[in-house]
Amino acid sequence: MRLIATRRGAERAIARARLAAPTYDGPPVAGLAAAPPGYELLRHAAEVGRGDDAFERARDGLFTWASHRVPGVRVLPLDAPAVGTTHLVTMGVGSVALVAPCRIVAVVAEPTQAGFSYRTLPGHPERGEESFLVRRDADRVVMEVVAVSQPASALVRRLGRVGRLAQRLVARAYVRAVTTHVARSAAG
Repeated sequence: MRLIATRRGAERAIARARLAAPTYDGPPVAGLAAAPPGYELLRHAAEVGRGDDAFERARDGLFTWASHRVPGVRVLPLDAPAVGTTHLVTMGVGSVALVAPCRIVAVVAEPTQAGFSYRTLPGHPERGEESFLVRRDADRVVMEVVAVSQPASALVRRLGRVGRLAQRLVARAYVRAVTTHVARSAAG
């Protein structure tokens, strides 16, 4: 687990991460009913809107990283998720942040569902995969976050249940961020 304090530090971290292989090689998380041995499964879903327009706005929210616009979280670069691209999800305040490098391993762009999954890279505080998907269920638009993970750093291991709680809270924040994006883009 690394800390970055400057834009240049983030650029170096991205360059290192692009050369690394994912630290998780298990099954894709999107359809998992149970976590692989040694991993924990997190699943959170909620309605983010209704109708075709809400689906398009939710899809836009995922592919522009609006899902990750929550306090203390940043994504670098903000390029649209594409299979094979490397991103840093940083968590922190001001110019100092924990770095969580990840690689996009799947993108879904279908008429009734859209989203992406990323796997962790070396330096990420956890080992695993996380999926972000919006789907049409009749008139409802639902966003689901699914993750399998295990601690990859001593800090996360020491946090134990507190770390798991934080992960659940962040997953909920991602869904709330898309709900806000859907509502704001409809109003404006």
